[in-house]
Amino acid sequence: MAGLGRAGRAAVGALLRLAGPGAVVAWDRAVTKETRRLQRELEARGVRTHLGRDVPTAAGSRPARTLIRSPGISFRSRPVREAREAGLEVIDELELGWRLSGMPILAVTGTNGKSTVARLATALLTASGRRARLAGNTDFGEPLSTVAAEPLDWIVCEVSSYQLEGCPSLLPEVAVFTNLTAEHLARHRSMRRYGETKRRLFVRGDTAVARAIIDVDDP
Repeated sequence: MAGLGRAGRAAVGALLRLAGPGAVVAWDRAVTKETRRLQRELEARGVRTHLGRDVPTAAGSRPARTLIRSPGISFRSRPVREAREAGLEVIDELELGWRLSGMPILAVTGTNGKSTVARLATALLTASGRRARLAGNTDFGEPLSTVAAEPLDWIVCEVSSYQLEGCPSLLPEVAVFTNLTAEHLARHRSMRRYGETKRRLFVRGDTAVARAIIDVDDP
């Protein structure tokens, strides 16, 4: 696990439930009081945890197979480049949550309005009698890998372009697009690449999401 922010901690928790501490190695570049405290907590649970510039590439005696990254870590970063050169699969915490979840997912992306639309969708589903939870890249819910195992009727997931960079197979049951405006260009470098990243939520090769809701009124 690369990055021990909110998404990274959620992914480590999901991996512990899935595979146990012997299969998990955690890393964060920052060396602070908070990351040192987290390191002590994870190591007390049996998770090898590294801080600083050097990135571990193995879990115990077994070679690493997958690098799960927090969305703040770019695909151009050294840890991701080295992992891909070593033949590791690199995915985002969101992709992990989607793979672990058997529940239908309504995913919302766009530059502006994601939180509002996602919260409204959650409220509408709940009001109609469904068991629904808000998750993903939101201040109002947990990361997807945290809620993936809950017995729900729907998960409403707020999805950022940073997350979609690391989602090679995520395709929800319903995908919502709000708009695309000039933001995050330091990361994506152009509006074309930014738009292509958002498009990943809707189209995967020859396969498209079953139901798409697209804002066509907003310039």
